[in-house]
Amino acid sequence: MRVVWAAAAQTDLVEISDYIALDNPSRAVSFINEIVDAGEAIADMPRAFPLVPELEGRAIRRRLYG
Repeated sequence: MRVVWAAAAQTDLVEISDYIALDNPSRAVSFINEIVDAGEAIADMPRAFPLVPELEGRAIRRRLYG
């Protein structure tokens, strides 16, 4: 399985990083890396994460973080 990041998700990650970087630039980078790593793990174990109910027909899964 492959992981595809929606444009909105990518924008959210940039905004989150920018916000955290105001106080702690190095933590901004490490936090975003943690989120990306967690999301990419779906490719390794897709059945470990639930399908998005409104998108089940498209086999889209989600992983909550934190």
